[in-house]
Amino acid sequence: MAAKKGQSQSSQSKKRERKEAASGSTQVKGKRDDASRSSSLIGVPALVSMAVASAALCLFVFLPHIVYAIKYAPSPGTCGDGVCHFLESAHSCPSDCADDVCGDGFCSFTEVCAGAGAKAKGRKVCVQDCGRCLQADNATSLAAPIDKEMPYLEKKRWGTYRARHYFGIKDRSPSPLSFGVGWGHNEEQLRFTCGDGVTKYGWQKHNGYDFGLHTAKDDDNGLHLHKYFVGVSENEWVARIEQKRRKKAHTSKWTSLYFYFSMEGGNYFDLDDVKVLLHPPHGGSMKNVSIGHEGVEVAEFSGYRILPESDFNKGAKGGENTRHIPFKAVLRLQKSADDLSVTPLIQRKPTYFSTYVHDPDHFYNVRGLVRDVTSRSRSQGHAVGTLGNVKKPEPGRSNMVILEVRVSTGGFQMDLQFADGDILPSWQPLSPSKIGELITKREGEFDQKLRDRLLHRHQHHTSEDMNEEEGREGSDRAIMEKTASFALSNHLGSMVYTHGSITYEPDSESPVFKAEPGRRGQPHLKETDTLPLFSGVPSRSFFPRGFLWDEGFHLLLTCRWDTSLCVDSLSHWMRWVTPSGWIPREMFLGKESRLGVEQKWWTQYEAHANPPSIVLPIDYLLTRLEATVNKRQDESSSSSDKGTSGKGEGERKGRGNGWSETSTMHQSLSADDERVVREFLSWSFPRLLRWFNYLRRTQSSPHKFTFKWRGRSFNDGLWHTLASGLDDYPRGTDPSRFDDELHVDLTSWIYLFSNVLKRVAHASSSLASLSSPPSHSAVELEKALKRVEKAVGSSPSVPSVSSSPSDFKVELEKALLDNGYGSVEDFERHCSDLGSSIVEYTRAIFFNTGMRTFVDVGVVGDVLEVMRKERVQARRNTPRQDGREVVPPLPTSSQWESWMRLVGWRKADVTQLPHIGYVSLFPFLMNALPPVDPAHTHTQSGEGGSYRREVVEGTLDLLEEGGHLHSPFGVRSLSSSDPFYYAHEQYWRGPIWMNINYLTLKALEREVHDTAGREEGSQDSALHSRLVHAYTDLRSSLVKTVTRQFEYKESLFEQYSDVTGGGRRISPFTGWTSLIALIIGEDL
Repeated sequence: MAAKKGQSQSSQSKKRERKEAASGSTQVKGKRDDASRSSSLIGVPALVSMAVASAALCLFVFLPHIVYAIKYAPSPGTCGDGVCHFLESAHSCPSDCADDVCGDGFCSFTEVCAGAGAKAKGRKVCVQDCGRCLQADNATSLAAPIDKEMPYLEKKRWGTYRARHYFGIKDRSPSPLSFGVGWGHNEEQLRFTCGDGVTKYGWQKHNGYDFGLHTAKDDDNGLHLHKYFVGVSENEWVARIEQKRRKKAHTSKWTSLYFYFSMEGGNYFDLDDVKVLLHPPHGGSMKNVSIGHEGVEVAEFSGYRILPESDFNKGAKGGENTRHIPFKAVLRLQKSADDLSVTPLIQRKPTYFSTYVHDPDHFYNVRGLVRDVTSRSRSQGHAVGTLGNVKKPEPGRSNMVILEVRVSTGGFQMDLQFADGDILPSWQPLSPSKIGELITKREGEFDQKLRDRLLHRHQHHTSEDMNEEEGREGSDRAIMEKTASFALSNHLGSMVYTHGSITYEPDSESPVFKAEPGRRGQPHLKETDTLPLFSGVPSRSFFPRGFLWDEGFHLLLTCRWDTSLCVDSLSHWMRWVTPSGWIPREMFLGKESRLGVEQKWWTQYEAHANPPSIVLPIDYLLTRLEATVNKRQDESSSSSDKGTSGKGEGERKGRGNGWSETSTMHQSLSADDERVVREFLSWSFPRLLRWFNYLRRTQSSPHKFTFKWRGRSFNDGLWHTLASGLDDYPRGTDPSRFDDELHVDLTSWIYLFSNVLKRVAHASSSLASLSSPPSHSAVELEKALKRVEKAVGSSPSVPSVSSSPSDFKVELEKALLDNGYGSVEDFERHCSDLGSSIVEYTRAIFFNTGMRTFVDVGVVGDVLEVMRKERVQARRNTPRQDGREVVPPLPTSSQWESWMRLVGWRKADVTQLPHIGYVSLFPFLMNALPPVDPAHTHTQSGEGGSYRREVVEGTLDLLEEGGHLHSPFGVRSLSSSDPFYYAHEQYWRGPIWMNINYLTLKALEREVHDTAGREEGSQDSALHSRLVHAYTDLRSSLVKTVTRQFEYKESLFEQYSDVTGGGRRISPFTGWTSLIALIIGEDL
């Protein structure tokens, strides 16, 4: 055995050397053709000059691409060159591939795994080296049922859960009662939903629960509105609308405010009455209404929400029984605190409209509904813009009621107070002064928490974060803090709560699909279970729904802000793990979420995965849990041990290979938060395991320990890999050979996922040896249950969760046994072996020694004509920036063919693709590298340390000035020398994206920490200096880019130009660009 193992290692080493030689070698082949000479003597000097000029121009235009390709593209080589290339084998080229035999312990490029899914295409099946394509441990989890409830009680019933609306409030129920505010001077300037005319709007402050401040600057209507949301209790909230100023140039001093309530899901409310309480004085007009210090009541709504029994009891059939929940809302008007001299305050008597809207398009298009009603009201002789006091067509049965109040733009303040449930008999509205005190209190609490949680390190920064100008330190710090507050608040205030199901096409290769009785032929469309989702959204105006790929980055910010809120969202997402392990990537839940989206996008595909970015916040929670365990171990150790091991809250961490292990001193969790995290990990582990097995099974490649995205598409001359999240990032260009591709970004995600699962298992063992944190008393739990029962009219079931750390380990072992993994310790070893293998094969297959970075593997087809079309479209879409042409010129046919010969690309070759961009960073970002030796770091003896150092140095070459991905504004998504730079959609082909820049900054911080404290003048010391400079330069660039755009535009953008630093595409973008808050605060 030992001899065989030694032979295997020797053969494997030889083959790796050949692969590295292949990656780094460059063979330049070309022929010189004699130019034909003209026999004519007339105009020879002119012709020569023109030819020289033309050649010089072509060389100038295409030289960067040629140099780039010659330097970095691997050569396919020929038989006899001493290197066993992708398509060569021991049979076709014995001189080069004699040692490439099955059973040598290394799954080479010429070998594939065994199984029905293997596509050899000239390569040999080798089960000894490559294993089976569908491994047993990837399929057994499908039989394990998951039936536990989510491990928490929902903390907040009411919230700003209607992201699409400028100011939308609703409750967490399958049939929610929703509230919103709109405004407009006339029918052509109505504002209700984001994107209908207001460009500067957003949440300036929001705590994620019971307080928010939203502003909207609408110059066309002469308004600068401040809208406050204040949750008073589970059954009571307040909305304050305040006009801060009036644009002097506006022609009218009157505008209409529209307060609207609606019932979704085909349900309705029974309005006892809509009382207009504000009337003109006897014989006078509304302009003579006297408004005192405490204001006057304008209107009152009262009635019952009619809800089906099925909303409360899972076994009940909807429609047979209903429940009536009383509610009441009171609207009060008072003068603005900014200007108490404004008179008159109201133009005419308020009007209302109540009806049952059957058409979903009209129900969710409140703006269009108001237009129709006011137009019809005007035709009936009512005043322009009034709703006409209409209550029809079905008495006592409405799902929409709208109240209009015509007010002065000079300044006003309106409070709408809402209450429902059992508190109504004794409920009394708060006075305006009490509401003001409550707002001041919540705002102060938010500001303090922002400083303590996110900006505690920022307080020590100077103006060098922004620029070198003297005298700007105070203003720079203020704009950074304002940007961070806006980023955090827009994320928290835009979180949605939706219910629904997803239409999808099952994966015909899924064991679940194959196991269905009577299943034959191709799969038919199916629906998932109807489930709720509490999630952040990328953009309120364009993407007001949850996205799996985006949410992991959103929750990195949420977890820093509030652990319970983070776990709340994580638990909702984990409920969406299907029996096969798939999670839908885009959540079209409910009819409103599908508005404005083509129907073809509603159907998703079970075979198409998405990056498992959800493991990023889970990894962060694990790091904090480990800090908590370390702290408790320190506290329980002897007094002598305490003197050496006590390092403050959460500073001490294990020296594993965790993604979150950086120099950031993660605070330990409170007792309550520790319980929440532990219960979540215990509950979610079977789901995470099922998801992990799904990814390994469905996205596997013929090469062991490497993976590829399924769902590659080629439409209208454009290649997409939507599943990867990096939609148009250039990969292989031969549509017929997509199955031959290997993707380094997905392989890195799988590595991170396996590492997180290993850490969860390890945490269960560590916690099992410790005492349990103090738990809630029975009295406290009973009080919590009663609060929820009062709110919704029924008592929720208490979730079955682990009650102690030892139970945590028992439940994990049960899940592992159900999935065929054995004990927790066995699973840890399995994940360690898998991670090590992925690291080894990532190096062998994706690492290009010439570039000292990672690239995808694929096939290049004939792309010249497609590129020509892309450039025409790109120039049509992209204006010149600062006098520069952003889109590079397209090579001519002869230039392209010459380049193809120079770089050695052939249409049939499976080769490393010379596209340097975001995917090149992924092993570095996910720490898919040999583990660091604390004593020697990157200069440790052995092959692993040398390789890790080479990767770090190669990454720095890309990021530093002059590198392929460096720009003054952040890390660009694709090298500016790449032929596809800014081509066609220009989405992931050059612009700067905040999520990848955040990961890059975090990885640099990790390496700075690992190389710190080395001897002056050593290799590690020099590398440490480079890392510090790269980290500082990148952070400064990102902060400067985003905050300056925010200062001018008052908004965040989806992406930023690597040429000018200007914001691009969607705005405001409340998604992962909000990570700038963590970058400003250096809480990575």
